[in-house]
Amino acid sequence: MTEGLGAAGFDCGEQTFFTWLGVVPYLTPEAMWSTLAFIASLPNGGHVVFDYSDPPDSLSPEARAAHDQRAARVSAVGEPWLNYFAAEELRAKLSPLGFSDIDDLGPPEIASRYFPNRAASIPERGGHIVHATAPGSAERLRKSGPGAASFQSYPDSPR
Repeated sequence: MTEGLGAAGFDCGEQTFFTWLGVVPYLTPEAMWSTLAFIASLPNGGHVVFDYSDPPDSLSPEARAAHDQRAARVSAVGEPWLNYFAAEELRAKLSPLGFSDIDDLGPPEIASRYFPNRAASIPERGGHIVHATAPGSAERLRKSGPGAASFQSYPDSPR
């Protein structure tokens, strides 16, 4: 990944913002987690915004039926949804990668922030938008002090 980004002019030494809206549901778990590990490992930090959905079995029967129709439609054109997360599970996996500030907006928070005058009923479960920040490996090392062994290298992370 580093070589491909470098060829496109990406500077790993700069703090970086990645936008992944509409991407995560289509990625294999391995591709998603290795890319997030790469973002978290950047020396001067990185931010990522992405969306995801709660697991289908956590949805109400009506929302599950609507989900299943949309999932069948995208699968029929060769783009199946591969990833779903419970918010707590996602946070528990992002933190050890080095993301220290994780803002996860579920349907009620999205509605109140972006559609405050909407009169319709808002489901508790469904699509989420996440903004996660990793301070960067250089900052983590600086905060942990000289000789500290708190920096982790992630073997699946492309460098």
